[in-house]
Amino acid sequence: LEEDIAAKEKLLRVSEDERDRVLEEPHKAEDSLLAAEEAAAK
Repeated sequence: LEEDIAAKEKLLRVSEDERDRVLEEPHKAEDSLLAAEEAAAK
C-alpha cells in the first residue's frame, strides 16, 4: 500500500512539473518575441 502511495505521489509530481513547463513555454515565446521587436526597433 505504501508503495502505491509513493508511486501516485511520483506521478503527481511529474504531472505538476509537466504543467509548469507547459505554462512557462508561452512566456518564453513572448520574451523572445519582445526581444526580437526591441532589436528591430534599434
